[in-house]
Amino acid sequence: MKGPQSTVAQIEANHRAEDEKARLFAGLEVFVNAGNSEEEYRKLQNQVPTFWPLDVHAPYGPQELDQPLAWPPAGRRLFYAFRDYLRRLWRSDFYKTDGSTMDGRYLEYLLGLETRYAVAPPHGLRDAGLPDDAFTEGWLAISREHREAWCATTAYVSPEWRSSKLAYVSSRDFQRAVYLLLSESWRAKVCRRCDRYFIAYKTAQMFCSTTCSNQNKLQSGRRYWHEKGSVLREQKTSKGKKR
Repeated sequence: MKGPQSTVAQIEANHRAEDEKARLFAGLEVFVNAGNSEEEYRKLQNQVPTFWPLDVHAPYGPQELDQPLAWPPAGRRLFYAFRDYLRRLWRSDFYKTDGSTMDGRYLEYLLGLETRYAVAPPHGLRDAGLPDDAFTEGWLAISREHREAWCATTAYVSPEWRSSKLAYVSSRDFQRAVYLLLSESWRAKVCRRCDRYFIAYKTAQMFCSTTCSNQNKLQSGRRYWHEKGSVLREQKTSKGKKR
């Protein structure tokens, strides 16, 4: 039987879980909406410092000590690979010409379950089955700048007998956010007005903000009046004349 203390603890745990979920979704929105400029890439280090998608290490600094490497200047191409493939999933743009899909393959890369491309070149795995070699080329750009860079990402799927489930395990915020969105993929929406990628909190939500929603209503009203207004005015005028 649960007592008052256990109930309070459960409520607090639920609140923490919701707060963490909101944090991960917010970070993922920043990640997927980032532009192509060097300036925007540099901003990500301050906006979402823990969302660098891979656990990369390399010796650098005055003493050449092995340290985590996050959002390095040479990492832009690898970031674009992750961002662009996340966008494809977000838009459900993963169909091949034969009608089959690549969503599972994309997710293997985004969730850190496929990292064989992140090895010393030129013996790295080419991105088999993907439309391009974006991940391999992105890793090559890092390895040219940091020759001893290595990937320590350890994401994996763990089977659980008692729950009869497969549990996904990762310490990376980006990967955990992608997995969270995978479990609620209906939330991945693109704003009908500004084309921004956003996380929806209602199934019918089609706009990223009240600003876009209000602007769409205003534009629809103007369009309706432009198309129907002259007819309505003419009808009103003709009714007045008949009187």
